[in-house]
Amino acid sequence: MNSISKIYKSKFKEVLNPYGFRTSGNTFYKVINDVMQAVRLINVSESCSVEFIICPLFEVVNDLSHWRGYNISEWRSGKMKKWQWYFTPFSQSSKNSEGIFETVVINDGSIEDIVDDMLSIFLLHVMPIFEKAIDFESMFIEVKKLELLLYGEETSSVFDNRRYWWYIKKGDYKKAIQCLQFVITEAQPISKEKFTKLGWIKTSEKQLCQYKLKLELVKSKNHEHTRLDIISRENIDADFRKQLVSGDIIIKDYETPTYIRRMIRDLEKHLKLAEDENSRWSKELKEIEAMHISGEEIQQEKISQMQRVIELLSIPDTDYFLQVIANNETKSHDYLNSPSKFNRRVRHF
Repeated sequence: MNSISKIYKSKFKEVLNPYGFRTSGNTFYKVINDVMQAVRLINVSESCSVEFIICPLFEVVNDLSHWRGYNISEWRSGKMKKWQWYFTPFSQSSKNSEGIFETVVINDGSIEDIVDDMLSIFLLHVMPIFEKAIDFESMFIEVKKLELLLYGEETSSVFDNRRYWWYIKKGDYKKAIQCLQFVITEAQPISKEKFTKLGWIKTSEKQLCQYKLKLELVKSKNHEHTRLDIISRENIDADFRKQLVSGDIIIKDYETPTYIRRMIRDLEKHLKLAEDENSRWSKELKEIEAMHISGEEIQQEKISQMQRVIELLSIPDTDYFLQVIANNETKSHDYLNSPSKFNRRVRHF
């Protein structure tokens, strides 16, 4: 456990323990009625942040180490909005809300400063949500308000349309059927080429070219001049060129010069290994290809299962759904009562 983890645990524990939160790894969690509230430190080599989630227990909670939630960096102020906290100061060209590129200076101070800042944002913006979302009904309301605030109407509506079990829990079977129909329509056939060795090579070569161009951009002292120069070149990936022309965000917040250089090294290394049929990486690519060769059939089976749920909702078979929800909530309670006793499987909420 490095120093950021120690300081994070110490400071967040002081705040959260009085509210009944328990600890598992870098996650603080609490079961209240039929929902779980959780907070977790995200710590990578160059930066960190905190994510949180409010999860209904009927979704089956069986892993507290690997989950995706809402990032508190959404509430950072000014130019730092959506940026994680970085351990080392640096500057980078980034597009502002008006679509203009400007230099962002990142200097988040010491590790203790970083944790204090994250805790301050958590207490101001997240804790009030936790205090309101004390059961499924109130959680449902708070999550919809939160996603509307963070992502806007269109994206929050997409999220809502994927949560058919939430509406089953509410007893709104008509809305649940609408959500299922949306998910089925949204489902796209899996491209088998994506999981072939040749497909991986093509994708990686494209990524390598893009990262090399990104490195030019982040190192440039005149971002606009470099952008126009790259646009003028031949054989530039069409999607990348389109983003450059439109002024869309090309370089993500986490793509620091060090990160980009590391990605270039890794891609070059793995592309070279892929040339050798006997290399360990070539063998792993073949295993990935074999594992996904039946991807379309697996996806079709999932669609068939959803169509079966629609049939049961149309009856409706209320007893069946109540039993499924009760069983899933029991599984979540069993795990959360003692996470260390279970073999943890990766699960993204």
